[in-house]
Amino acid sequence: MRSDVGGRWQFFKPFLVTVFLSFVTSGCTWIKPIQGADQVELVTVQDIISCQKIGAVNTSVLSKVGFIERSSESVTENSIALAKNEAVRMGGNRIVAVEPAEDGHMRFNIYLCK
Repeated sequence: MRSDVGGRWQFFKPFLVTVFLSFVTSGCTWIKPIQGADQVELVTVQDIISCQKIGAVNTSVLSKVGFIERSSESVTENSIALAKNEAVRMGGNRIVAVEPAEDGHMRFNIYLCK
């Protein structure tokens, strides 16, 4: 009795690879926001004139998964989510991106605005 498992695998292999690549390159965020992160705003330097700087954070997220490059939008979105979480921990309510994402790294200043 001959098994056809190898033949089935050859049929499903391209499908599974396509599903995996779609998942990896999609814009879904992998960072879970902590309580209060939705109250933290990403603003520009012009928006923090009457605010107090309380710290800074350097974020680092995956810019590649294996050999697949993630979209810059996904990398930036994940970095913002991490910065918002850290702002909550530090008691801030505004973040300002100091530099754009590069190789999965991004820097933010954290502010408390009344």
